[in-house]
Order: sequence, then C-alpha cells, then structure tokens
Amino acid sequence: GGAPWVVKNVSFPHGTELRATYKGIEYRAVVENSKLVLNGKFFRSPSAAAVSITGNPVNGWIFWECRFPGQNHWIKIKKLRDQKLMEAGG
Repeated sequence: GGAPWVVKNVSFPHGTELRATYKGIEYRAVVENSKLVLNGKFFRSPSAAAVSITGNPVNGWIFWECRFPGQNHWIKIKKLRDQKLMEAGG
C-alpha cells in the first residue's frame, strides 16, 4: 500500500480514484503515495489538478468526485471537506 493523500484535513486513502467531466471529456486521477496523479503528473491539491485540465482558476473541491478503494459509489469531494469542517465545529 501507500500513504494517504491528506488535503485540508481530508484523508484520501492510497488507491482512491477521482473523476471529473469537463467539456464532455471524463478525466481520471488516482491517489498514489500521498499525491494525486493525473496524466502522469503529481498534484498537491484538488484545485491544482483541476486547473491543469481547465486552464482556468477552478475550485477543485467542487470539480472532483472520488471513489474510495473497495467502494462503488462516487461522492463529491466537497462533501468530505464539509463533513470535516462540521466535525471540527467550524
């Protein structure tokens, strides 16, 4: 296995898949050893990965959905972040 990718207190386990659709094209990324890998490049934040696709400033938390290893449903990563903020009482 590998280390999770942790962003804004949200932990994405090694092997988590991310997907987004932009202008009719589906993009896929995967968490590998505490980084997000998209098209062979490493990204530290969801937004940086999103900008590499759109070429424009984008909120990556709204852009991406993720699927944890061994699960079959996709969730917006913003939901995970919102849950963490609620848990933290903020």
